[in-house]
Amino acid sequence: MPAKKTDNNLIKKDDKMAQNEAEQILGNPYKNGSAFKFVLLLMAIFGACYLVFIFVFQVVFKPISVIGFSMQPGINASAIGTKGDRNTDIAYYQALGSSNLSYKDIVIINGNYTTTKHTLIKRIIATPNQTITFKTYGLPKNDNSTQFKTYYKVSVYVNDLLLAEDYIKNEEMLVKKYELGDSFNYEFGETYTRNLTNEGTFSYTLKEDEYFVMGDNRNNSTDSRDFGPINKKDINGKVLFTVPYGQNLAGVIWNILLGKN
Repeated sequence: MPAKKTDNNLIKKDDKMAQNEAEQILGNPYKNGSAFKFVLLLMAIFGACYLVFIFVFQVVFKPISVIGFSMQPGINASAIGTKGDRNTDIAYYQALGSSNLSYKDIVIINGNYTTTKHTLIKRIIATPNQTITFKTYGLPKNDNSTQFKTYYKVSVYVNDLLLAEDYIKNEEMLVKKYELGDSFNYEFGETYTRNLTNEGTFSYTLKEDEYFVMGDNRNNSTDSRDFGPINKKDINGKVLFTVPYGQNLAGVIWNILLGKN
């Protein structure tokens, strides 16, 4: 019986179909499972980025909610409430380590200095071994209230150089006139006020590791004018940036990278 002839065209057709099917399987990630692997890879990448982000902005740069009005207008400009504890900004600071502190740095200070024992955020105005001097100028002014308190306008000098402070909220820094019977929470603040009232000037030379700090909202801040200079060991860290109320961390970081902040 003669052998059956093979149809070459049929073989070629079958080979082509097999090739097409193989290409479809290889080209379709859902048939060979590569899509699932790709999704897992993306999840791993985003997960790793998220963990790094959390580590950087929770451990390396520590967040703290700023309460109060003492650092306005630069920080907590939107704060409301009698204690400024609503619509607050978030400040991110880094532990000092070997970092140097200088004039204008904003720092986080532990609660050793105030009667409330609250953590503070203030700006460094004078650094170790410098002499900070306060001088009254112009005519005294009254607050026109029923108490008729008298205030003096005060300028600030560091090593006899008048500071040009474009960051403060008030055009005029004031000190209430010292009167017998006034109550003070801090001995340093009483001396500061009495000297400015009686002599028109007050100076203090900082010791090693001492810093003089003040709030930018000078007429609404408890700071070194009250409790005196602070020691470096009591500074928790230096503020690197803040996230204003209504903004998000990612947006602020993006603006910093673009040089907009």
